[in-house]
Amino acid sequence: MCCTGLIAPTVGAIAQLYYRTTLLSTRDGLSDNDVTCFYKDRRGFMWIGTRNGLNRYDGHEFRIFRPGLHNSISNEVINSVAEDGEGHIWVATMEGLNKLDPVTLRWQTLLPSGKKEQKGLPNFIVWDLVWGKDNRLWIASDVFELSALDVKTGQYTYYDWPGFARQEKQLKQYSYRSIQKLVPGSGQTYWLGTTCGLVKLDAATGNFTYMGGRYSANVVELKYDSVLHKVFLTIENGEAYVYDELKDQFSELSPEPMPYPSQFYHLPQARDTWIGSAQGVIEISKTSGHAWLYRDLPRRSGMPQPGHVRQVLVEQPGLFWIATANGVLKSETSSSSPSFLPLVKIEDDALPNQMGGVIWDEPSNSYFVCAGEQNEVFRITPVTGKLIAIKKDLNGRPFSACHSLSMDRQGQLWLLTTRDVFRYDRFREGFVREPMPRVNGEEFFRDLAEDYEGNYWAAAYKGGLFFKPRGTHQWMVLDTGEFAYTRKVMALCADSARQAVWIGTFSEGLFRYDLKSRQLTHIDLAEVAGVSVSHALVHDIHLDRKGQLWIATHSGGLFRWSDKPGGKVEVRRFSMREGIPGNNCLALANGAGNSIWVLSGQQLFSLTLDGKPVNDPGGKIGFPFTRFLSDEKLPHGMFYNTKDEQLAVAVAGGLLLQPAVQVPSVQPYPLVITRLITGRGERRDTVESPSGQISLAFAQNAISFSFAGLSYSLNQNLHYQYQLQGYDDGWISTSVNRSVSFQNLEPGRYVFRVRALNNRNQQIAVSTPFSFEVVTPFWRRWWFVGIIILVLAAGVMAWINVLRQRIKSQKLLTYFATSLYGQNTVEDIYWDIAKNCISQLRFQDCVIYGYDEERQMLVQRAAYGPKNPDTHTIFNPIEIPLGAGIVGSVAATLRPEIVSDTSKDSRYIVDDCKRLSEIAVPIVVDNKLFGVIDSEHTRKGFYNQRHLKLLTQIAGISASKISKFLIEERLRMKIARDLHDEMGSTLTSINIISKLAMEHAGGNELLLEQLQKIKDHSGQIMDAMSDIIWAINPYNDNLEKLVLRMKEQGAEMMDPAGLQYEFVDEASMYPVLLNPEQRKEIFLIFKEAIHNAVKYSHGQKVKIVLRLRQRELYLSVMDDGTGFTLSEKTGGNGLRNMKSRAAQLNAVIGIHSSPGKGTTIELRVPVT
Repeated sequence: MCCTGLIAPTVGAIAQLYYRTTLLSTRDGLSDNDVTCFYKDRRGFMWIGTRNGLNRYDGHEFRIFRPGLHNSISNEVINSVAEDGEGHIWVATMEGLNKLDPVTLRWQTLLPSGKKEQKGLPNFIVWDLVWGKDNRLWIASDVFELSALDVKTGQYTYYDWPGFARQEKQLKQYSYRSIQKLVPGSGQTYWLGTTCGLVKLDAATGNFTYMGGRYSANVVELKYDSVLHKVFLTIENGEAYVYDELKDQFSELSPEPMPYPSQFYHLPQARDTWIGSAQGVIEISKTSGHAWLYRDLPRRSGMPQPGHVRQVLVEQPGLFWIATANGVLKSETSSSSPSFLPLVKIEDDALPNQMGGVIWDEPSNSYFVCAGEQNEVFRITPVTGKLIAIKKDLNGRPFSACHSLSMDRQGQLWLLTTRDVFRYDRFREGFVREPMPRVNGEEFFRDLAEDYEGNYWAAAYKGGLFFKPRGTHQWMVLDTGEFAYTRKVMALCADSARQAVWIGTFSEGLFRYDLKSRQLTHIDLAEVAGVSVSHALVHDIHLDRKGQLWIATHSGGLFRWSDKPGGKVEVRRFSMREGIPGNNCLALANGAGNSIWVLSGQQLFSLTLDGKPVNDPGGKIGFPFTRFLSDEKLPHGMFYNTKDEQLAVAVAGGLLLQPAVQVPSVQPYPLVITRLITGRGERRDTVESPSGQISLAFAQNAISFSFAGLSYSLNQNLHYQYQLQGYDDGWISTSVNRSVSFQNLEPGRYVFRVRALNNRNQQIAVSTPFSFEVVTPFWRRWWFVGIIILVLAAGVMAWINVLRQRIKSQKLLTYFATSLYGQNTVEDIYWDIAKNCISQLRFQDCVIYGYDEERQMLVQRAAYGPKNPDTHTIFNPIEIPLGAGIVGSVAATLRPEIVSDTSKDSRYIVDDCKRLSEIAVPIVVDNKLFGVIDSEHTRKGFYNQRHLKLLTQIAGISASKISKFLIEERLRMKIARDLHDEMGSTLTSINIISKLAMEHAGGNELLLEQLQKIKDHSGQIMDAMSDIIWAINPYNDNLEKLVLRMKEQGAEMMDPAGLQYEFVDEASMYPVLLNPEQRKEIFLIFKEAIHNAVKYSHGQKVKIVLRLRQRELYLSVMDDGTGFTLSEKTGGNGLRNMKSRAAQLNAVIGIHSSPGKGTTIELRVPVT
């Protein structure tokens, strides 16, 4: 028995065969590698004792128990673990007996009482524990009394072991007489493994009987076989003993060591008796009684050193737990586990693979395996366990290196070696050599095939292609003509459906020989598949169950040849880019169902016939051998045994048997909640009886679960899903850490479940439902909610009313602010506010007072209501001194005021008539009084705080508008003044100087010309600057000033030209105000029109009309000149400039002209 293995997963030997094995050590979380004992409790947890702590293992992680400051186990050295009838865990240590409550994980330590009159634990050192048939805990306490504890009453029963040991003549010669192991036997018998022999106890009488031994050593393990009626005992010096109850015979047990390499095929039986020893593991057959010793097998790559075996625990159906000094070795020998049979002694599996092909022979129920450089073929018959090494043919001639095995269409077995080809004689059970022609002496035969006509083909790496026609015994070499290129032949495939033979070479790639046309065709796989890759090095060719052809290449991955309707062919490549594990593909074989096996240089894997990797339920296929390949001359063929549904591969000096990749049967196992943490900080590390135990306050409405499936099989690939009814009734996949948290749960009852599923999503196990409740807080009760609804409803209504008022007020303010757009004078602003106070606020009257700072008088400037009989007219305007009356007081204090009853306020001044309430709000511009908004009403108490707030905000809007107007007006005045004073004087000087210079220029015509230009340009600039200054100056903002300017300009331009002109306008429009931009653009359009009439019309008279109709200013300039065709003249700069200026004013300009009928230019400008 080899107690070695990789960390996880790895390979270990549990019998003549290797099986996949996991080593659990400190690297995986185990408390210590020196393992002393195992125990699996009724819940499914595995308890592992070590010399440095106790471990509870759930198949995923370890929970470690060591001595500590708080409640804990008494000692770290664990000798034994047991469980009583109530599920409590009892632990034997070097310092007392410990009891663990599995629900609360609370410890209770039992120590010797120290009082002779009181029976208690006999000694601090407890070696072994057994829960007996009499429902008592049996305790082996070193050299002191053997005791049985009634766990319910706490009463001890002593059995006088020290007295017996002193009296028994076979024992008293030893100074150290300790009971270290005990096991129940038949009836009321207990077997005791002591440091000086085997002893039997009759619990009914309390009598001890010495059965034999005569040794002095610590006991390793003690087991009783109720079928064989034998007791087996091993001790530290490596010796083993057996007591036969039926023969009443005690003797030394000498197990037969398992040979290496294998000399027979032996399957371990989990139902046999297994016991650990210092030499390894001993198996005692229940059928024959024969004992086998499994010792350390030769080191494989990556394996740790083996350790002393202290205990072997076997679970059905073949899961082994082995306690060693290097950790826990876990191995599984079930039918779904891969196994390995060593056939040839090798130093290291990292060396090149010298094994050859393998085949399953159905008639003989045997595997035939080529041992390559060993020059032998192994025949293995699993049914009988017989293993034969065949090294010679039937004529006694030794084989050369054995490479491959093939089966023809009749089931004839063929052996291919370096020099020869042999067929198998079933009657004589040996190989007969075929007469093959010699090409190189060492041909390195690799493959053989029989086509559908009965012809035989043989492939050789050095010899090329060999052929034997049907019905003959003569082989020939195909090396001429079209076959001259078939060198280094690696593989053959007889394709009956396509009536062809496929030939794979290691130099030229793939060939197809058509048996009907007798033509050989070279196939460029890369070209057909539409890829750019090396494909000339073919290792193997194989037909799957659908008739598709698979080609394995040295570095190009796999190619699949499929026939399509209409005689079309599809060739597809599969490489690491498409998800396969490797591109170096050596061999192919059919698998279970629609799958195919692929052997690469580094590993073994399986694909569906669509080329998709098959999900391995065990997490890894085969064994972690370092290399599967060797020299390219040597084949590494595989074979799928459909009878046993396993793949056979020769590798690493032996035979690897890999079961079909399928979902293995999984034994039922517990799925438990291992940890629970609530929002209030409560923590439970084991949930034994979960339902109905937890109530969570709403403020602590969070809960976390950790869970584990207590399954320890190596051949499963399970995943978990959870469900929380009341939260989400669906099943949700978990993360890899097997835990889930829920936060902010709503009040109500919840049920938590978790389940395990295999890789086909079939449910394997489900946990016990865990119910808990989140308590509804008082403030979510119906009565409290009702009260809150009523209060909220009242509050909401009040808030809605306030919000409505705010919205209404905001709309009013927006209206006031929008209405002020386009109001370009203070008077316009006053009149607009007064009008809107009546129309929007529903006041009876509104008067706006302006403040005359020099006279300290408030003057009525605008009014709407009874004091406004006509547009912008105030009936009987009055003036109020600052500080007089309600309006004067507000102006003096700058504080708005409401007077609810004017009859009681002596300050009230009657204006047009007496009214009973009044409101007044100051207009403050730049922190100075500018005016007052005043309103009166005939009803007492009409005005409220909302009115006051609105008017205050309206006053602020007005003040902002007025302030901007004043700032703009001051700025325009300053610019106009600066332009006139600075640039105007300078341009005048230039003009005058140029005139003087012209007078003194003499007869210099060129100088006169340049001076004239300076004079003209400066004059033009002066005119333009005059226009700009005039447009900027706020004094000219009304139409009256514009008309005056237009008349002056017209006279200046038309009088020198001798044109008669008529200017028609209306005095009523003079007060209308225009902004500077409007005045400037209208004037320049007028100026350009007059300029065109003077320069181009050749007429006698010009008529100018300027009218204001319905907020639209109309300007018309008409001449009686020659006119022009519009299509010919509209491209000039003058006309284009007029149109551009009209567009800036949002105005409409029209130009009407025709030859002989003069020209009319019309402009319509919207004004406010």
